[in-house]
Amino acid sequence: MHKAMKVLVSVCLLLFVSSACVRTTSSGSQDTQSTQAVEKLEDAWMQDLVSKDTAALSKILAPEFTLSGSSEERETREQYLQTSAMPTRNLQPLKLEDRQFKAYGQTVVSTGKTEYAGTWKDNAFRLPVRYTNVYARLNGTWQVVSAHLSIRR
Repeated sequence: MHKAMKVLVSVCLLLFVSSACVRTTSSGSQDTQSTQAVEKLEDAWMQDLVSKDTAALSKILAPEFTLSGSSEERETREQYLQTSAMPTRNLQPLKLEDRQFKAYGQTVVSTGKTEYAGTWKDNAFRLPVRYTNVYARLNGTWQVVSAHLSIRR
């Protein structure tokens, strides 16, 4: 009986370890799918920002979206869309670098750096920044809920 008990415990441990490995692999696969979807969404966001496509931006930005760091005040979704559409603002295509994505269930955090360059009221500008974007899966769709910019020195 003692040997049978050892075999049973060994089998139970093997099953437990196997199921833990399957769960880890499954979660890792889900994280990869989430970060890839968000990376694609972030690329579209930057293209839509440059082209001033506020209809597309409206789908990317969650209703509660806020942007901080671009001014002293937190910018709401509506303010961001208004600024994005301004005819006096023109952006050059953005190159996102040093990008990292980390999934936390239904949330993904994206960090990286870029340089905003273009014209504002016919004045050229260049603004190198680091960014942090927070995405959430809302009603089955990924949207950005928060963004923060810090000027790089």
